[in-house]
Order: sequence, then C-alpha cells, then structure tokens
Amino acid sequence: MLTSLLVIAGLLFMSQFPVISPVSNVHPDETFGEGPPTTDTDEDGIPDVHETIFEDWINFSSVDGRFVAMEGLNSTVPDANFDTDRDGLNNTEEYCWPYPANCNDPGFSRGLTGTLDENGDRMYLDPRVADSDGDGMPDGFEAWMCDRAGGFDEVTQRYVCPYFDPLNASDQTDDPDEDGFDVNRDGFLTVAEQYTSPEEYRYSMPGNFTHELDGLWCSATLPQGSVLTQWPFITNGANASFVNILSACTTNVTGVVGEDLWLGTDPLLDDSDRYSWDGFAVRPLYPSFGDGMPDGWEVHFG
Repeated sequence: MLTSLLVIAGLLFMSQFPVISPVSNVHPDETFGEGPPTTDTDEDGIPDVHETIFEDWINFSSVDGRFVAMEGLNSTVPDANFDTDRDGLNNTEEYCWPYPANCNDPGFSRGLTGTLDENGDRMYLDPRVADSDGDGMPDGFEAWMCDRAGGFDEVTQRYVCPYFDPLNASDQTDDPDEDGFDVNRDGFLTVAEQYTSPEEYRYSMPGNFTHELDGLWCSATLPQGSVLTQWPFITNGANASFVNILSACTTNVTGVVGEDLWLGTDPLLDDSDRYSWDGFAVRPLYPSFGDGMPDGWEVHFG
C-alpha cells in the first residue's frame, strides 16, 4: 500500500511539469533564427496557407450573360502551372509577385511575396481574377508592360512598377506617353482628355469582352512567339519573362494583320500605329513607327 501511494504521489508531482519535446540543439546562442517550416501538402511550390486564402470559387455573370466559374487553389492537388483566370500569369507567378516565378528556388533571396496596402495589410495577385486591382488592365498585361518599361530591379530581384503595377489601381488614370487630345484647345490635358493606359490596352476591344472567358486582348499563333521584340509583338521561349502570355491570348478575334501581338495601342508610345496602307493592302509595320498623328488625336476623331 505504501509503495502504491508513493508511485501515485510521484506521478502527481511529475504532472506539474510542462511537456518537453526533444530538440536538436540545447544551446540558444547557436540557433539561426529560422521560422517554422512551411507546409506545402501538394509540393507544388505554393504554401498551403497561401492556397487556403484563394481556395473558394468565384462565380459571376459576364456583361453579356455568360456564366463565369473561377476555380480556387487546391492545397492537395498541384496547380502551380494553371492560369485559371486567363490573365497570362500562372498560379506560381501570381503567388511570387513582385518577385519572378523562380522565387521558390533554393538560394533565391527574397522577402515576403505580395505587397502592403495603405493599411499595412498584405495583398497578393488573385489567381481567380484576371484584373486583381480592378484598374482595367489584366495582371499579365501589367506585369509584361512593367518588365518592358525596365521595372525589374536586378539588385533586389523584384519588380518595381511606377506605371503598370498589377496591385495598384491608381495607374488606371496614368497616361505615361502623354498622347491624349486637348479637346477644348486650352493648352492643358485634363483627366478626361487623357488617353490612359487602360484605354490604350482596350482599344478596339468588344464591349462584351470578359478576360476570364475570352483571355488577353492579344493575338497569338502557338507554339512559337514573335521573333520581333518591338511593340506590339510578343516573344516567347527562353527570353520571355512571362511565358504564359501567348497561351492566354484570345481566340475570339478575326481580321488580325500579323501575329503574336497586342491588339490595343501602345501605352508607352504616343504614336503607335501597327498597320499601314500601301495602296493595295493593309500591312503590319515592322516595327511600329507610327503615322505622325498621336493616338489620342486619332481615337478622338476616329
């Protein structure tokens, strides 16, 4: 009986101590400050915590009544290479932004992906929405334009985009090439007289165009991209920063002269005519040198 009481008393005494797990190092000064391990159940390079943020489906109707169903991310099925919203960026590129798609490679030095808004909350590109910031330009187009404008910082290995930031809606009123038209001839371009970047991207686009269903406003002949690098041509392959752009181009367009090109006007060139009339046929310009009339003037009188 005495032995039993001693055993019970010993157990009660030991139960007052916290549970201690074995550790690999008992010397705090020799640790390296690593954070907790990142869980990636499907091993597709996108952490589960990120995929959970965007796991819900988004359903809506387009302006012409078509049903749109955007599937969310799945932490149990590899979906890193999918471009569900047809914005020209796959799920890895949207997760990594503003870093390039190799942000998860061993040895790649970076901070957290996404950016902070004015309230200090972290924002990410939404793989279910073609235009994450709602400025009228899809994510892939803005990323492509940012890269074209020299927005990739080789030192920090991240994109810094003053005019084409897919997570900043304020650039919907930007007119970086200043090709608007002074309608009232007062010598000043008001916001209403500017020919903004979203307007240039959407030039000649049908009113019922829905990116999640129709793709990007560009034309492509897969699998090759253009050998030309000037606007409006889109390259592909090893030298392309965003390899999904061409595959996201719309197939709902006819009468395109040329191939592998953007179908709007150039937000960085004030006179960006893509075609010329040689007296016999409409032919593409290689590259686009324009016709001497600013885009905004031609659109206003077009």
